[in-house]
Amino acid sequence: MNEWQRAEQHADRALEFFDRGRLVEAEHELRQALSIHPDNADWHYNLGLTLEASGRDGEALERFERAAELAPSQLHPMLAAGSMSLREEEWEKARSWFEMARRHDANSEDSYAGLIEAWNGLADHDEAEATFYMAEWSLEEPSALCHAAMAHGLMSQLDWKRAESCLRTALSIDPQLPELRGRLALVLARTGRGDQAMTMLNRVLRDNAEDLEALFASATLLDELSRWPEAIERLERLLRLDPLHLDAHELLASIALRTRHFDRAIFEYQLVLRLHPVHGPSMLGLAEALLSIGRRDDACLMIEHVYKRRDTTCRRSRLDPSPLDRLATLLLAIGRDAEAMTTVRECIERSGVSVERLRGLALAAFRSGHPREGWKASRRVLRMEPGCIRSIHNLALASFKQERFQLAAGWLSKGLEHHPHDEDLRRLRVRLWIKICLARLGIRSRSET
Repeated sequence: MNEWQRAEQHADRALEFFDRGRLVEAEHELRQALSIHPDNADWHYNLGLTLEASGRDGEALERFERAAELAPSQLHPMLAAGSMSLREEEWEKARSWFEMARRHDANSEDSYAGLIEAWNGLADHDEAEATFYMAEWSLEEPSALCHAAMAHGLMSQLDWKRAESCLRTALSIDPQLPELRGRLALVLARTGRGDQAMTMLNRVLRDNAEDLEALFASATLLDELSRWPEAIERLERLLRLDPLHLDAHELLASIALRTRHFDRAIFEYQLVLRLHPVHGPSMLGLAEALLSIGRRDDACLMIEHVYKRRDTTCRRSRLDPSPLDRLATLLLAIGRDAEAMTTVRECIERSGVSVERLRGLALAAFRSGHPREGWKASRRVLRMEPGCIRSIHNLALASFKQERFQLAAGWLSKGLEHHPHDEDLRRLRVRLWIKICLARLGIRSRSET
């Protein structure tokens, strides 16, 4: 038997193992085949599929990219590389792969849909919309995938009316497309039609009680409506049908955490981490639960682990769109202020400025000995939210500590004008009066002697 035949046998056995769900053996056989013929694009592609099924997305992306390099005339490796780049939140790389795929086949629905998602990830919603209309013009039939991708971007912009229109169009084209009903239910809930959303999902479940998408979407909606016992019942029913449903375990853990059932939260987060060991949102949820029951040392170890590997662990999940923000909050909670400041900066760089991020940056900066950056962040907050009590308090306290008493008095006056009954500002005003009186009498306070 020659080497090529041996390599083919390894590849054939890999397919058999993959079909039977034996991923470790499938990976081994494919690597054996590639050790003999390392330039076979199909085997690199199949290894990428195997690694993806094993939850090793970064390694899978490398294999898809290698397959695309070796077979530049084939469309499916480009699409796989683009899709995996989306999952890894490598938006520019995803845009490049889907653009390449679109040029290769101007009638590829997946290329246009992926390109819309990539532009949304890059927060360039004008380009996303231009790509959508290009797809409408280029494709022979309206595309459910493109309407769904467009709706996703519109939802991130809180443009609920247009998002609903896109989702309904997508459903009319392909009612079986995953997540459409869940997203439409979320839009209905966000626009004050929670009962209508629940009716829609219950109708789906009456027709098919084992519809996993409808079960998860209805559980998510019940969670939004704070109907937690019903949400838990739906999730437990889903998990009886699919015990390895990652999102269901994560949502169960999140509900348990928010309802202060910390033992259940710890158990569910640990289950998620057994299924997906680098799932950052679950690591952060577990750390939060551990802090809540007083296991601070264990929580700190978990938070530090996520911080050191945040490029890989802080990927958005279906239930947590911004784990970096959550990481920053937990770092502040355990007194890791310098790391919190770094994390908030990264949040702003990746996802843009928000009042909450600037508040976190200000607190981290003041506490870690960077008053100038704290001052700057607090002033930016006040330009966006003029009566922000936390920012006014930070600026007044910073001025007081720097012995800029006139400036501190100005901030206190502004704060008490907006919040006349705030006890923290009142106490600081008393401290300021005492300090000024002592200074006029030439008496140094005890802290200065």
